Amino acid sequence: MTSKKAGEMVCDTMTPSQEILNAATELLWVAAVLVQIYMRIASNNACARLSVMGVALAIHAPCSINLHIHKAMRLADARDSFEGRLDQSSILVVSIAYMYVLFGWTPYSLLLMSVLASLLPRFWTRSSMGDDRAVYIAVAAIANVAPLVIEHGVRTTPMVGWLALGGALFGQNRVLRGYGHALFHLTMFPYHMELLRYVC
Repeated sequence: MTSKKAGEMVCDTMTPSQEILNAATELLWVAAVLVQIYMRIASNNACARLSVMGVALAIHAPCSINLHIHKAMRLADARDSFEGRLDQSSILVVSIAYMYVLFGWTPYSLLLMSVLASLLPRFWTRSSMGDDRAVYIAVAAIANVAPLVIEHGVRTTPMVGWLALGGALFGQNRVLRGYGHALFHLTMFPYHMELLRYVC
């Protein structure tokens, strides 16, 4: 990337200060969810699978924060840098882990985990990821929640609502002048609180 003046919009229409905000909100929501997971495990109100969700989030958060910091320093692009590919890969790892956490070793989860795992090499072998990353994230999220919606119906409305709101904020980041990404991060905490209702 070419150097730019301080405060000028960088990758994904965000300034360095907005990228720092993105890193901070990523840390905030993941830490809040990890606290909730720890409290459930500590109170013996959880099964072993819940710890897998915690480990997956603990893997993803540093990758995401590292990417945002590199973007703030104009050292990385969201799509085609090592940091961007690592972040995208960690999101798929989380999605694979969530398949197991939510559905165990079922034919559905095994099929989706295999499909998602097959995408990982694409992030490291293609010369450019383009805008495919957003598609992969959306597909993985829908694959995680669709069976829950089918089984539990209207009870999943808050969960689906938070996920939809987060997706809209993420997708409209440019319209929101670069603040959509941080707002998306903040919706991930209430979304996960709803998602935890269906774990174990």
